[in-house]
Amino acid sequence: MKTQIQLSQHKNWYGTLFKSLILMALPIIELVGLRLYFHHVLGLRFGFPGFTDFELILPAPLGFFAFVLALEKAKKLDLKFQPLALVLNLLAVAGFVGVTLGQGLTMLWVMLLLATIVSAFCVWIRPKDIYKNPNVWALGPSLIMVFSLVLYMKYGEALWLSMVSYLEGLIKGVLAIMGNDLIEVSAFKNRMRIHHPVITVYLGQGCGGFDGLLFFLAVFCIFAPLNWELFKPLTWLKNCVLGLLFFLILNAIRIVSLFSLGVISGQWWGRDFALKVILGIFHAHLGYLLYAFGIGIFFNTLVVVSERRKAKQKTTSEIGFSPQPAKN
Repeated sequence: MKTQIQLSQHKNWYGTLFKSLILMALPIIELVGLRLYFHHVLGLRFGFPGFTDFELILPAPLGFFAFVLALEKAKKLDLKFQPLALVLNLLAVAGFVGVTLGQGLTMLWVMLLLATIVSAFCVWIRPKDIYKNPNVWALGPSLIMVFSLVLYMKYGEALWLSMVSYLEGLIKGVLAIMGNDLIEVSAFKNRMRIHHPVITVYLGQGCGGFDGLLFFLAVFCIFAPLNWELFKPLTWLKNCVLGLLFFLILNAIRIVSLFSLGVISGQWWGRDFALKVILGIFHAHLGYLLYAFGIGIFFNTLVVVSERRKAKQKTTSEIGFSPQPAKN
């Protein structure tokens, strides 16, 4: 029975993933195509300090998948081609390109960009299937997941400054466990220095990985309400604290591992190549893959612990209330 339940859960998970990929396909194709057109054909650059579409490559799909999972928890989504939504989408794309080629009109530019994205999603799903879903509230935490790096870079300087010395201690602890005595770690006021005879790097706010804490909290705000029956309120609070500690340690492991990869690359192919490896991997993309992996491990562990606790309670209850044999 337990195996059948697990297979059913995996089947449901893969079905939701498949629906998410269908819903994301058109928005991704259009946004990538527009980026290539603007950057390489027109020579335009968009964004502001701390945010460009580059920061959304992985957080956006992860946040959207979490939102679809929440919706499917209440009611299975019925995907059906919506021709009117496609027409509106093409009009929004044309308007977005036209406004981009003009001057000013920033607010209209943003509105048409949002219209392009939303209408692209609605090509395969009716809007009312989303806003009438009981779990539509999950859109809020999902958007925090999407913009976790952006929000952290804009508002997280105080967090970085207050935590950089603790991160230094965590990294040193990980290095001690690994038995690595060649890497030196030093925390300054607003940055951290990691040194090895092969290479030296300096970590700033964007490399600290504390956006992962915001990412975790957003996921927790979706998972906990949808699975409230698994634990008591105080236990949920303890789980949240444990999750934050887990992500702090996970981030320390991430930094050490990537720096070690840079050292190995430097020893084999030189310092310049090593720096390219670190700068290309240290930042958001591999970090968010690791965050997704950590999220899966942590919340799956909570489910397993809950199932084992319930199974133990059931076994104890059955033993306690088993009928006594009749006496002769």
